[in-house]
Amino acid sequence: MTTLNEVMENLYANPHLTEEVKENMDVLIQIFHKNLPDVDLTYLSKRLKTLTYETTSKFVTEVPLSYNKPQNKLVFVKSELEKDYDAKYLLMVALIEMMEEFEVSQNA
Repeated sequence: MTTLNEVMENLYANPHLTEEVKENMDVLIQIFHKNLPDVDLTYLSKRLKTLTYETTSKFVTEVPLSYNKPQNKLVFVKSELEKDYDAKYLLMVALIEMMEEFEVSQNA
């Protein structure tokens, strides 16, 4: 089972994420692990190594923050995040999605 330290090493080694994104994810991962220490973080750790993000328009999606599993990418809609959304909640949902077992289909 992957340790919390390994997860954090992969998070902070990722060159595609800003320090602000890394720090926000760090806090949420620690909260999650403190409350659910028996959850396996292996998939999360692997995905954090190569996770990227992009900002897009509300005309592409109205969801303010989501995780694109096949592309291992966080998608932000800044204009929607500025509304009355709880961004930390949405980021936690994305982190939980990264913890799930998921393999990209070769036929997709």
